[in-house]
Amino acid sequence: MKRVIITLIALCIAFSANAQFYVGGGFKFSSIADAELTTFSFSPEFGYNLNDSFAVGLAFGSSFRRVNDYSSSTISFKPYVRYTFAELGIVRLFVDGAVALSKTKNADGAWEIGAYPGIAIPVGERLSFVAHMGQLSFNSSSVFTLGLDNTVSAGLFFHF
Repeated sequence: MKRVIITLIALCIAFSANAQFYVGGGFKFSSIADAELTTFSFSPEFGYNLNDSFAVGLAFGSSFRRVNDYSSSTISFKPYVRYTFAELGIVRLFVDGAVALSKTKNADGAWEIGAYPGIAIPVGERLSFVAHMGQLSFNSSSVFTLGLDNTVSAGLFFHF
């Protein structure tokens, strides 16, 4: 038993020494005046950089949506794989491939599968600014979405 515990401790120390973990999250705000639609969401996330090009992560979300006088709230769970395809100076361009599962209060659950482009810009040794804009996705309501829109999510990520 001592060998197992010592081996696990040694593995944890070795794994942590080369750790590429990150934690952060984003805020998203969208408003369409013509439709009297306002959406706000907060999505904390954490992940692990497998190498310079690939990372895996998990985002949780909580959102609020208001249309005219009707409002609703949703929670979501979104595992993803991130592929960084270009580095332009300090700017890294990436795309997240994700499956999102969500549940709105008093409604059935929903899913969405898609690709979400983004940028990452370091603002310190262990801090980076990350933003997403647009999507290519298909969801459980049989809606296909493609393009850049007025929905932007941005946040800060801490790397350790």
